[in-house]
Amino acid sequence: MDQLKPAIEWCKKNIFWIGCFLLAVTMIGSWVFSSMQLASQQKENQRNIESKISALNTVSGTTAETEMDGKAHPNESTKAGMDAEIDATISSIVKAWTKRYDEQKALLTWPEEELGKPTCDFFSKVAIPEKLADPGQGFEKFRRAYYERIPKFMNKICRDLDTNWQFDEDRIREQQEEEERQRGDDDDGGFGGGLGMGGSMGGMGDDNTAAIDKINRFSVIWDPTNQALWQQKLTDFAGYDDHSEAVLYPTFMQVNMLQQDLWLLEAMFNNIKAINGKSTSNDTSVIRTIDHLVFGREGIVQLGTLSQIDGRLQGSMAAGGAAARGGLGTRVAAGAAEGFAFGIGDGVTEVALSDDPVTAEKIISTLGT
Repeated sequence: MDQLKPAIEWCKKNIFWIGCFLLAVTMIGSWVFSSMQLASQQKENQRNIESKISALNTVSGTTAETEMDGKAHPNESTKAGMDAEIDATISSIVKAWTKRYDEQKALLTWPEEELGKPTCDFFSKVAIPEKLADPGQGFEKFRRAYYERIPKFMNKICRDLDTNWQFDEDRIREQQEEEERQRGDDDDGGFGGGLGMGGSMGGMGDDNTAAIDKINRFSVIWDPTNQALWQQKLTDFAGYDDHSEAVLYPTFMQVNMLQQDLWLLEAMFNNIKAINGKSTSNDTSVIRTIDHLVFGREGIVQLGTLSQIDGRLQGSMAAGGAAARGGLGTRVAAGAAEGFAFGIGDGVTEVALSDDPVTAEKIISTLGT
């Protein structure tokens, strides 16, 4: 213990410097340790930053390839890829519709025999009728010519079907002349003309025979109420679609809309005629009556919801006491009916949402024959 006394005394004398030394050592040690810890954290943070930068570079360079396992994030590359896909899709759609239009264009010919060659040539060259203006170029005469002559086309397709189109003045006149000739033949004398008994027997059932003969005069009987609707389509244009003029004849767009409806009506009539075959009377026809048939604006409804029936169709059907059996009219693309309904015979046959043209086979299948 006595040996430590000199050391203790020395420490007491130099306690300040000893404290300074220990403090300096502690500070140096702390600095070294802190520096080492900071360097380690710096390296760790640097690695994290580099990792994030690498991930961002990977994302920005990743394209939306279908064969890749990873998902591509939206970036300039994926935007360019999506734009290319959209352009390719649009181009494909345009090509498909152009091909279909070209295939059907030959079938959609304007009726030159009824309208005249100048009128048909004019309208066949109009690509976008709703954008066609008539700034004093004399185009109005073609609209007027169509208005005056298109009923002749309706007369033609009804005669081809052999149906009772009640607005065909020439055919009505022919029928009246035929009836007058028959009455004249009857008045000239027949088996019961001079015998009271024979005359009485000859009169039995004449009314029924006349009624049957009147029906059998046509292969297909078309409901007159629905005929009135189509006659209105042929003659009444003011207040509908884009018509805002004082004149009665249709606008360029209305001409094209009506002609498309008539093409579709003609196709339907041709199919019915094909089903009926060579029938020349109503009692030998497969399809004997047409209850109602609507296309275009009269048949447009919103699928899945109830919508207001076109006022003209509603009035015509109410006048005839018919049930609300509106057609599902949508668009007509290249002569194909893509959604409409028509009443045939005793019931209503619906051919809805079909991409295929209306054919005789399809009608037969739908009718269940």
